[in-house]
Amino acid sequence: MSDCHPIEQQARQDALEAAYAADGRHDLQHPCHSTYTALMSTELEAPAAPSLEDQLAAWWRQSYPNATLNPQTGQMMVAWATWLLAQQPAADA
Repeated sequence: MSDCHPIEQQARQDALEAAYAADGRHDLQHPCHSTYTALMSTELEAPAAPSLEDQLAAWWRQSYPNATLNPQTGQMMVAWATWLLAQQPAADA
């Protein structure tokens, strides 16, 4: 009995090719161009949720496109948001 399963093999190959393209390895300048090493291990990991800092910075850039966000302002926004979130009642209460 053969352990060859063409449909599963093709699905695996399709996923690998999609991960290759999504990682940008099709670009000749990519440092891992033409290699598939460790490609699927990173593909299987869930993407990290954006940090509070990243979310606030994105909001700031969208709301105030002509303003600059310096580190002190960013730190104050994070401190305020952290305090605000701590004031929210617990969901299970």
